[in-house]
Parts: sequence; structure tokens; C-alpha cells
Amino acid sequence: MIQKLHHKFVKVNLMLAALVLFIACVIACVVYDYVLKTATYHALEQAMINDDITMIDVYENPSYLIKIRYVPVAVMLVNNDGTIKEVMIDKGANISNDVMEKSAKKIVKQNSPNGTVSEFSLRYICKKQDDGFKIAVVNINFEYKSMRNLMLLLFIIWIFCMIAFWLISRSLFKEALAPVQDAWNKQRRFVADASHELKTPLTVMLANFSVLLSHPNDTIDEQRKWLINSRDEALNMQKLVESLLILARSDAAIDLPEMKSVHLSDLLLNSALSFEAVAFEKDIKMNTQIAPNIYVKGDEQSLKQLISILLDNAVKYAGKNGEINVKLFKYDVKYIIMQVQNTGQPIPSHELPHVFERFYRGEQMRSEVSGHGLGLAIAYKIVQIHNGKITAQSSKSQGTKMQVVLHRIENPIINKIK
Repeated sequence: MIQKLHHKFVKVNLMLAALVLFIACVIACVVYDYVLKTATYHALEQAMINDDITMIDVYENPSYLIKIRYVPVAVMLVNNDGTIKEVMIDKGANISNDVMEKSAKKIVKQNSPNGTVSEFSLRYICKKQDDGFKIAVVNINFEYKSMRNLMLLLFIIWIFCMIAFWLISRSLFKEALAPVQDAWNKQRRFVADASHELKTPLTVMLANFSVLLSHPNDTIDEQRKWLINSRDEALNMQKLVESLLILARSDAAIDLPEMKSVHLSDLLLNSALSFEAVAFEKDIKMNTQIAPNIYVKGDEQSLKQLISILLDNAVKYAGKNGEINVKLFKYDVKYIIMQVQNTGQPIPSHELPHVFERFYRGEQMRSEVSGHGLGLAIAYKIVQIHNGKITAQSSKSQGTKMQVVLHRIENPIINKIK
């Protein structure tokens, strides 16, 4: 699909470029043709004004060429019947006597003040006089030749420009569509992973129902374990669907939370206290260093969910007799930093860039703890909604540390007093 879109974009771009260049070439030809005709008529008018009917060599008199006209012209004094009385012809006019005689008769017959004699490729100006006509003519073959040369040059330029546009379009659109390709691949992977995760509980539930239906005479108590198993799988699937719904709504910017002042110090402290019992059962020591009176602007429920995800992951992967360190402190006047660090097996360096991807679960996660791989993806979205930044660091000596940077605000109570 992306490849087809790429070809379509390049094709449309080339068509638009070709149209624009064609219009530019046509305008250039029209303007150049107008300039040539204007120059020709100017030379003819200057020749008609000049009363000197002697031959002038414009090549030997360049000042005449520059000041008066630069197109070689022939001027004829013609009788009323079209016969020529006198001729003045510039050197280089390239008009034979026979052509002048024939063209003079045609011009007199046409009885028009100006025009062209297409048979001999001449342009003329004709002025009636007492004893006949004064006619200035110019050979316009140079106009045709100039136009042909210009059109050939423009065509060559057009070809080279189209090749350049094609190469540039391929490169630029390939680069521009890279994010779209990445988003498309992620979307396909997301759908495939979601389908896989939903398929497992549904398969288990259908198997349990098949067992129940195969024993229609048994009591509920006798088949209790199959019902409990089905309930657990349904709850598991409900949790998965809720997580998917959170991600989908955040992606579509639907029902974004209203940002209010949140006492993050109290929120983190209360959440840490609620996880202490879980940590104690697993022989995990939890240390807290939470600076007081730290406020952020955000949604309390979303931030509470963020903290729960980070603490839950820390408890899961800290290992037996492990340790968890929870910290909250001011970084500077604008930002605060919240850290949740746990001991245990470190995350391999090649897996760290992917921990916030949806459904991503490293080898350690898959082998040690059950889950769907959506927790950190939701955490990432929550931090993103709050215009913050979340990063993961992991090493054998320090364990795994999740760090969240958020914008800090002043204590709203103090601000009201001020």
C-alpha cells in the first residue's frame, strides 16, 4: 500500500511539474515571439521615418544599427501599379530583387497598412503617398529560426527538469513517507499482536465451555474449576480490552483529561505505601525519597495509573530479596524528576529501545512474568499527554530505572495567599 502511495505521489508530482513547466515554456515562447515582432515593427517604422533612400551598410555603421534599428530592412518606393521606383536595402536583409518586385505587387493589392506576405516570409509596413506607396519590408525567416531554436532549447531544458524532478521526487517522497511506513508497520503489528493476545483467552474459554457441555448432568460445584478458569480468562481479556481502549483513545485524542493541579508528592507516597504490602510478601525492600510539596499540572487518575504501572513492573522484576528505590525531586525551576528503580535481571541493551512499544515483551519478561506488554506503552502515552518525557535505563550494577520528567508548577495554595 505504501509503495503504491509512493508511486502515486511521484506520478502526481511529475504531472504537476510537467504542467507548470509546459505553461512556463508557452509563456516564454509567447513573450519571445512578441519581442521579435515588436523589434521587427520597430525597425520597419524607423525605416519608414528615414527619408534617406540610399543603401546603408549596418555592419559598417554600427552606430546606426544601435540607435535606429538592428533588423536589416528593405524600403521601396512603389508606383500605384506595384512597380518599384527606388529601393533602399540594408546589407544582410537577404531579399532578392525578384522577391521585392513580386511582394510589392502583392502588398499594393492587399491595400493594408501592415501585415505579412507568407509566400516570401516577409513582414511589411505600407504608407500611401501622393505618387504611390512607400513600403518597408523585412525577412522574418530569422524569427522562425529563433523561435525554433528557443523551442528546441526549452524542450531540452524541460526533459532535463523532468528527469531532475523525478529523481528528487523519489528521494523526497521516500523520506517523507518513512514515518507513514513506520506507522503502518506498527499498526499492522499492533493488530496482529492484539488478535493474538485476545485469541488465547477466547480459546481457553471455549475449551472450558466444551468441557462443561460434555458433562450436562454435573452440578456447578463439580465443574467449579472450569468456571473459575473461564472467569479468570474473561477478567484477563477485560483488562486487555481496557488497556487497548486507553491506547486507542489517547491516539485519537478522545476524552483527553482536564489538566488540574496535582500534589504529586502525596500521590506517589500513597501509591508506594499501597505497594509495600505486595513487596513485603515477595521479600522486596522498598525505599522512598520523595520531596514534599511538589505539584504538577495534569490528571490525577492518569498520573496515579502511571505510578501504579511503574511500581507494579518494579515489584514484578525486582526478584526475591530485591530492592526498589522510589525518588521524586525538583530538577530545576521548571521540571521535576520521578524515578522508580529496581534490582533484578537487567534489560538487554538491544531491548531497551523497544520497552515502550505495544505488546513488546523481552525474553526475560516472557519467561518470568505473565502479561500483555501494554503497561509501559500506556505509561508512555500518559507521559506524552502531560508533555513530559519517560526513559528507561538498565545495567547489571544499577538494575533497571524508569525516569519520568514532568513540568513543575508552584504550590497553588501559596500562590493564592500571594
